[in-house]
Amino acid sequence: MSFLDPAIALYVAAAVALLVWVVLFFYLWSIDRRTRELHRKLSERPEAPATRAAQPLQAVRNRREEATETSRDGV
Repeated sequence: MSFLDPAIALYVAAAVALLVWVVLFFYLWSIDRRTRELHRKLSERPEAPATRAAQPLQAVRNRREEATETSRDGV
């Protein structure tokens, strides 16, 4: 008799495959739970007013929009 009989090897392979699926299920479930919690925290958080750091960025965007509009008007 060999170390693993073919009939036993089939059960071992099925058990390993089942274990992989169970681990994968719990891993995805934990990621889903964390994602839902993060989504809940972000949705409960009040909207922050524009910070001083964002104001120069908005000014640059406004200048780009104005430049795009004038270049369209000129063509």
